[in-house]
Amino acid sequence: MKSPTPLACLLLLLSLASVLGACSIAPPQESTDPKTPIDEVDVFIGTAGEGNVYPGVSLPFGFVQPDPDTGPGSGATGYKFHKPIVCFSQQHISGMGGPLNGQISLIPLTGPLGTPSNIVATGKSREAASSGFYSVTLAPWGVKVELTATSHIALHRHPFPAHAQSRVVLDVGHCLYGTGASWSSAKPIGGEFSIDAAAREVSGEMSYQGGRSDKRTWKVFFVLHLDSDFDSVQIWGDDEITTGAQRRSGSNIGAVFTLRTRTGQVVNSKIALSYRSIDQARGTIAQQAPGWDFDTVRAQARDTWSRALGRISIESGTPDQRTQFYTALYRTHLTPDDWTGEAPDRYGSRVYFENIL
Repeated sequence: MKSPTPLACLLLLLSLASVLGACSIAPPQESTDPKTPIDEVDVFIGTAGEGNVYPGVSLPFGFVQPDPDTGPGSGATGYKFHKPIVCFSQQHISGMGGPLNGQISLIPLTGPLGTPSNIVATGKSREAASSGFYSVTLAPWGVKVELTATSHIALHRHPFPAHAQSRVVLDVGHCLYGTGASWSSAKPIGGEFSIDAAAREVSGEMSYQGGRSDKRTWKVFFVLHLDSDFDSVQIWGDDEITTGAQRRSGSNIGAVFTLRTRTGQVVNSKIALSYRSIDQARGTIAQQAPGWDFDTVRAQARDTWSRALGRISIESGTPDQRTQFYTALYRTHLTPDDWTGEAPDRYGSRVYFENIL
């Protein structure tokens, strides 16, 4: 992955601005307009058609991008606005021509579990998103999902209804799309995970094949932390659920965490990914999100985006044009991912970005 040069980035931003006429490039400052640049962004533009974009969360050039997935037929990013949500996975690429990533997914639900690797919401409501935040309520369960992120950690917040069987399902083998190894699909080919109940931690790895190639393989390491004590923890492999075990290997593997909840009870989780090791993912959590203050991380993400988007100030244009411009500017900050310190060993050690903001 080759980093864009400062000159190339400047030329790209100037070409975007020229569409609307006058613009100025200046340090971020408070806007006197009713809307600031970050409020002009509409992350849902392009999600109903063939835009191959996602409404989920990323920081500028972030390493993780937690986002809803809507299953096969959902384009390169795995999301289409009008399709049902099947899970929330941790990495996505905006604007790519075919599916890649979508590793390590979570979905909350209540009641009977069914097949853990084939869960589909029957509907959604109150779906909303902005730079650094996403939320939706899933039917039929009435569970709300809220997402935010640091550069390397996906934070999930799940306010549950009152229920005797509230669950969080972890799918370690999920990817876009797990139907075979080819140019337009990928599949998990083998991994493992273990549960440390005392630490409320799940850690593991999974290898994948396909996605823009029928032979290409890649591996992702992960660490998941949960903030709640659960009444039961089950693991599954090939959709056969067992109780009592703490480790599982294979390609179709995951875990189910179940507890009794009262109305509005919140279950928080955070997931760090690494292309290098479990220890590196664990260390990233300690560095970037050692606590459980979701709202603080959300505010930090918004501030980061405000500084990034506030570098260009539009002096003309209609409200629709301003929305189009700042949404396009937002998306120029989504790709490529910053692999500094995370690139697989075959790529060597290098700095991909310097002084991003």
